[in-house]
Amino acid sequence: MPHDQNGQVILAFRLIDAAKTAQLGHNRALQESLTSARNAALAKNDFLSRMSHDMRTPMNAVLGFTDMARRSLNDPEKCASAWTRWPPLPSSFCT
Repeated sequence: MPHDQNGQVILAFRLIDAAKTAQLGHNRALQESLTSARNAALAKNDFLSRMSHDMRTPMNAVLGFTDMARRSLNDPEKCASAWTRWPPLPSSFCT
């Protein structure tokens, strides 16, 4: 066992134990922060993918019906039938 210059036994295990306990607590806090950040990133990505889909679907419908009406401008009946599926624009848009 180590002795100091006066021949007394040196006990350092408490300091090492306290330092190790502090380090483990710090590591645990870092791990919790990392887990929290990863969960937040997953939630953000999930929200954006759903929001993107929810916005993209109606936009595709508008673009599709607009394209159908545009391609049939010379046939007012066909053009008007495209807008019966999408009511925001009146069938008079085709005449």
